[in-house]
Amino acid sequence: MKISFSLLAILSLAGIVNANAASIDFSDRVITNSVDNTNYQASWNAQTSAISSRSFSDINGALLNTGSGGFGLWQVSFYNSSTTDSWSFKLAPDAGLGGELYIDGNKVGSNTNDMWWGGNSTNTSQMIISTGANLSVGEHTMTLYYAEVCCNGPVGAWFSTGGNYQNLSVANLNAAATPLPAAVFFVAPALAGVFGFSRRKAAKA
Repeated sequence: MKISFSLLAILSLAGIVNANAASIDFSDRVITNSVDNTNYQASWNAQTSAISSRSFSDINGALLNTGSGGFGLWQVSFYNSSTTDSWSFKLAPDAGLGGELYIDGNKVGSNTNDMWWGGNSTNTSQMIISTGANLSVGEHTMTLYYAEVCCNGPVGAWFSTGGNYQNLSVANLNAAATPLPAAVFFVAPALAGVFGFSRRKAAKA
């Protein structure tokens, strides 16, 4: 039991055990008032309909609860562990009235077109994109607002920290927050010491 506690403490200090777990929350509501494509955030707040919310481990394939059209809101919390990471997002909602993207409350992207990506992850003209955000070490929030008047196609979402794009999922965000190679390099000697001490203690007993 003492060994397990020691290992957990070492891994936590190294960043292998990340207490800042990512989350993906999705909310939607029926459109009851006009949508201003210069300020989707204000338009979301101006609607008078009830809000339906749920959480996802992977938001790809999610559908609006409102059925045929509605106003969507994604709120994604994630942890950045390195100032050298360059965060980029490709978001593909079914958004006939367009939408806009925020990181930490700052607007970083928008697309006012009648967007439908059609299941093609390279169809970037039908997406809201933000590239090359160098974020401080710590927790951050990505927020997307978008509106759709007719249909209810599944969404697509990907992110990158400087390499290839991958699905926007809790597991992938948590993995991106943990710089494993560096962590393992520094932790390995400590782990060896812990196990060595344990074996010597057991032998004496």
